[in-house]
Amino acid sequence: FELRQREMRQHSHFRNKMLSNQLPESEKRACCIMEPQSDVRFYWDSVGLVMLCYDLFMAPLDLIVKDGSGWVLCIGYTINGFWTLDIFLNFRTGFFNEAELIMDW
Repeated sequence: FELRQREMRQHSHFRNKMLSNQLPESEKRACCIMEPQSDVRFYWDSVGLVMLCYDLFMAPLDLIVKDGSGWVLCIGYTINGFWTLDIFLNFRTGFFNEAELIMDW
């Protein structure tokens, strides 16, 4: 709870500075970078875990049984698209370097 309050204060401080245009250019660009511990990132990684489990189960079965039904192909293309988007999203996510959050490009 205390962490959430601190985050809210930081976000309101950041928003006020953005509105008054007092931030340096490097901090303005950081607004497009996702925090590594945000809720959105958590849900994205959770969906990735489900898709990974599907891949681990279906990849060997696909080698054994070449079914090729429509829904299997559709799910396969969806998962491939997800992993492609995940690569780009990882470039847009901050990281920790020695306990310091880095949100730069």
